[in-house]
This record gives sequence, structure tokens and C-alpha cells, in this order.
Amino acid sequence: MGCFDLIRDADIVMRSTGSPITPAEASRRAMSGLVAFLADRRGSYARLIGPDAPAQLRAAVTSAFVEHSVEAISRMSVRPDGADPVLVARFLGGGVLSVISTWLAEPEDSWPADRLVEALLLCLPSWLTDPRQPDHSS
Repeated sequence: MGCFDLIRDADIVMRSTGSPITPAEASRRAMSGLVAFLADRRGSYARLIGPDAPAQLRAAVTSAFVEHSVEAISRMSVRPDGADPVLVARFLGGGVLSVISTWLAEPEDSWPADRLVEALLLCLPSWLTDPRQPDHSS
């Protein structure tokens, strides 16, 4: 099971019926898990998705992120009508991984992981994180 499998599965479980976790907290935990995983493997992932990484590698990692995000997004009951899960996953995958790739290329102490998580959460669509919208994904 890879990084994106773990993140997807955790997000689905946290958003499941009966979970006391809010959508905002589910997003925070999933994003924190992703950033922590990559931070622990900073050197390897900087070579895979960093600014100097071959385009084919970045594309493969982005595709994996998108593929694993589609299932979680598809199951979200708060997803607005007309919000295509594949399109949303591509948008998030491209944006999140672009920001993370820049972060990985910078010195470790220039941007703390928790600050990165907070900045990324602010970029997410509000329907993913709005605590007023309980999500009971099935």
C-alpha cells in the first residue's frame, strides 16, 4: 500500500457515517499525513516531484495522486452537483503537488511542515472543509 492509498483510505474512513470527525478535520489529517510522509522521505520525493525532477516522473506521481483521490472525492456527499470527481482530483493533484514539490526543493527549515499544511488547507474548495457541512460518505 502506497502513500496515496493510505491518505485516501484514511480520508474515506474519517468522513464515513458515524464518524465524529468534521470534514475540515478529515482534510487536515489527510493533508498532514501526506506532508509528514513526504517530509520523512524528502530527498527521495524531491528527486521524484521536485522542480528538477524529470517531467515523466512528476506526471506519474501526479497521476497516482489523482487516481487515488477520485475514489475519496466520489464518495463525498457534500460534493456539489456538477463537481466532477476526476476534474477536482486533477485540480487538487496538480496544485497540491506543485506546492509540495517547491517545498521539497527548499531548505528544510525555510517552511515548516505544519505551516505548509495550513497553507494548503486554505487552498482547498470550501465544500471539502466547511464544518457546517457534515459529510457522511458511504
